[in-house]
Amino acid sequence: MKFVDIHTHAKFNPDFVQIRDLSTKYAEENYNPAYFSMGIHPWYVQEKTLFDDLQKLEAEMGNTAFLAIGECGLDKACQTNFDLQLKAFQMQIDLSQIFKKPIILHIVKAYNELMKI
Repeated sequence: MKFVDIHTHAKFNPDFVQIRDLSTKYAEENYNPAYFSMGIHPWYVQEKTLFDDLQKLEAEMGNTAFLAIGECGLDKACQTNFDLQLKAFQMQIDLSQIFKKPIILHIVKAYNELMKI
């Protein structure tokens, strides 16, 4: 019997079935996990790269190893502009609905905003 880790940043462990977080920030890494998630983490949302980051996500949608969008969400404890976080989060929600992918959430001090969305 193997354990299932649905969200990890760790290297491959043969004792687990892992879904490795390959955020768009690290999408170019030379690592090919069996399963992965990818999203625009609220810490790394930038206006100048948002369109490219969304394109990276959309380009992976047909990959059968790509199981979930995320980690994405809202974080009021980081320096990223909150309105920009909201915009990026909503765009990722839209992609999840279009492509029927679940979302792995990162929510810090923004639960009320999450519930409104």
